[in-house]
Amino acid sequence: MPDNAAMGLVVSPRKYGDLFRTQGIPASVYHAVLLNRYGTKIYAWEPETINMDIEADFGVNPSGEVRDKIHGIIAVMCTDRVFHDPLLFGNICHALNDIDPSFEWLSPIEPEEMAWASYEVLLNTHETPSAFTDEVKAYVRTILLENGFFKCPKELGWCDLPSHIDMSKFAVTEAAKKIQQVKLDRITEYMNLRKKAMLEKLRELFPGTSFEVSLPRVSPASYRKARQASR
Repeated sequence: MPDNAAMGLVVSPRKYGDLFRTQGIPASVYHAVLLNRYGTKIYAWEPETINMDIEADFGVNPSGEVRDKIHGIIAVMCTDRVFHDPLLFGNICHALNDIDPSFEWLSPIEPEEMAWASYEVLLNTHETPSAFTDEVKAYVRTILLENGFFKCPKELGWCDLPSHIDMSKFAVTEAAKKIQQVKLDRITEYMNLRKKAMLEKLRELFPGTSFEVSLPRVSPASYRKARQASR
């Protein structure tokens, strides 16, 4: 994957104003666009500054859902708290799935939302799943159990569900296995749809650039350093 300096929007930024009004576009797309346009200095900017620059350059005031995604993914890049704090992890999950986050309490969250958010977090930070602490893993396991999972989705395998589950609590009949597979397939389908949307939009915005499952690599430590230096 080439670095962000080698990537260029295909036309004037104002051509893409609708990008910032549209639901369903993954946060990684906005991250790539803003990183390309402004560089790593976006990690030292306040949310209001980012909003104003988007409006000035792209000719649009981002919708609430888009702002939440942008500021959520930038927060992920500036601090490692998402790997340690279940409350922040839950709110980031909402923001990256077009759901209004609440930063004061944990609100209901779906397993597929956790799967997608953790994917985007790892994709953008270039961290490994081992970065998630026991506290966040325990939170993810709790959500999975509350949703009737006795088999861990591969997309959330890092939460280590098998070693923390009492299978005697589940009647694993053939019917139960089929229901479980439906649940697992739903997560995989959701992930595939989001990945497809992300890659299609990135290829549209940056034609000629090769995108698979990676984004421009810049050390997460440099993001956090830039943010801290601005304070």
